[in-house]
Amino acid sequence: MAPDTYEITNESSGDDLRFVLRVQGQPVETARARSEVVTQMHAQLGVTREDLVLELQRSLERLHRKELDKVTIERLRERTPGSLYFVASYIFRDFRDVIEGVIWYDLPNGMTGPDDVPALVRNKLRYEVHAKLTAGNESAEALRRALR
Repeated sequence: MAPDTYEITNESSGDDLRFVLRVQGQPVETARARSEVVTQMHAQLGVTREDLVLELQRSLERLHRKELDKVTIERLRERTPGSLYFVASYIFRDFRDVIEGVIWYDLPNGMTGPDDVPALVRNKLRYEVHAKLTAGNESAEALRRALR
């Protein structure tokens, strides 16, 4: 087997999703989403379990090729137009593990959650929301870039 040849095995248990990338039969990297995340993704963002499976597998492949960012925010949307309450999905790379989840940002209260989501992910969500809200405003975009 060539060194760059790998296989992804499904080691899911119950409703939890877990995939392992193996090189020469040895586990190298993992990707997972808890059952609560699978349910939240569907209810809040319309993501099916099958879509989540494919996304976890692709994330593992990108991690293996060293192409996966530390934090990726996706599917960012305002829950109700005008509410300034945002919800999104995230992919978090933690060394050799990939975790996928749902995150929210209540802009008027300055709160992000859930609490078990790493601070780095919550900060990235804040940045993405502010970028979305300032898009097209040259002064606001300049200030955001300066504070980066």
